[in-house]
Amino acid sequence: MINVPLAQSIRFRPINANRPNFDNTFAADTTGAPYAFTFYVPETSKQLQVVTPDDNESASYVDLIHSGTRTRITDLATSFIGVYKYETYTINFATYPNECCYIEVFLEPTPGDGETLAYRSERFTVSDQTNYLLIEWFNDENAFQMDYSVGLVHSMQIEAQLEDLGFGGEVSVYSNQGEEVKLKETAQRLFVLKCELPDYMAELLRLATSHDHFYINEVEFVRTEQPVATKLGTSHMYTFSAKVTQRTVVGLNTHDVG
Repeated sequence: MINVPLAQSIRFRPINANRPNFDNTFAADTTGAPYAFTFYVPETSKQLQVVTPDDNESASYVDLIHSGTRTRITDLATSFIGVYKYETYTINFATYPNECCYIEVFLEPTPGDGETLAYRSERFTVSDQTNYLLIEWFNDENAFQMDYSVGLVHSMQIEAQLEDLGFGGEVSVYSNQGEEVKLKETAQRLFVLKCELPDYMAELLRLATSHDHFYINEVEFVRTEQPVATKLGTSHMYTFSAKVTQRTVVGLNTHDVG
């Protein structure tokens, strides 16, 4: 058993002999109308978590294939929860600027039995896109099949818009013998996050916005409603729209009525 959880910043596909399905079919191999899309990974360190049984035998290995060269990733930290072992790999993508890459994850069930290819990532290009939005997310508790107690933080950059939607907040008023008294009011900023993405990245962004902490360009937001994804024609591209509010209120007024 080996698992690369879905809610991470690079999408992985299991390598198996199952009939083609959404999980094991790469974007480049999907049937139907083709689309032009390049996933850009920023030139920073990125973490990848792989889950295997805590059986003192199973081991995972990670290779980065960059412009035809294979490099084994050895920077990892190991943690344990119940019957599972969580191996968190750190890849410094600043070492591979402007290179086309993908990642392979191997499982060795028993020492000496050799490695079996278990997962491969979608292809991506390492490049800082300063006109893209930087999306970051993590959780307070262990969730989404991952161990967040090790400081795991995900990030990706997407070509998107954060549009001003209007004002938000709550007002609490008390009627005291015909006199209206304001007890509390909060003022918030409301936005809508919009972008066009392949189907697998629309799912990834939905999972990212489901986390306890979700940042856009280093400002924390909270998704207030379920996002909406609409397919574009017969392609595998979708429009993605999510209403978000800035986590920190921009104004707070409270009144002590005694």
